[in-house]
Amino acid sequence: MLVGNQQNAATRNATREYLVAAAIGVAGSVIIVPLIYLQVGLSLLHFYLVAAVLGFWVLPFALASLLVRRPGATLIAALTIGFISALTSPFGASALGALALEGVLFELPFAVLLYRRWSAWQYVISVILLCSFLGWFVPQAVGSDQQSTIASLICALIATATGLVLLLVTYRLHTKVLAAGVLRKR
Repeated sequence: MLVGNQQNAATRNATREYLVAAAIGVAGSVIIVPLIYLQVGLSLLHFYLVAAVLGFWVLPFALASLLVRRPGATLIAALTIGFISALTSPFGASALGALALEGVLFELPFAVLLYRRWSAWQYVISVILLCSFLGWFVPQAVGSDQQSTIASLICALIATATGLVLLLVTYRLHTKVLAAGVLRKR
């Protein structure tokens, strides 16, 4: 049990870490919002290209989770991206709800274990959950006339593959941030 100054220090640290998650969300929106517009253009070419871009959603979610390692960090980053996307993307307020759902999906493997573990396999499961969910609905979302189970499955696999590659990039970025001393390692 924490008392006095220890409790105040713990509260300050938690607040600082959640602000880091929000800052990662702001930085993530610099990536995500242009990708939303890119997806609109790519949907005119082929929906498999839209699925390939979905893996980039992993970057801010995984980075917030890796750096902060607190319950809700990914959700805070996702909601921050959602607020910015609601103001700047053609999807408006629906982007906020969608990104909140995506943040919850990414945190699910950690929540199941009550946030006691933060292992690599949980991140892999998070990426598989998020990207397969997003990828599955690509043919329907772009209004393709080729809506089939096979097309949805292929989109889910493409999105998951790019998501796993970007998870590796995120791990590398996480290592660089810690090595630079930007944040204290937990």
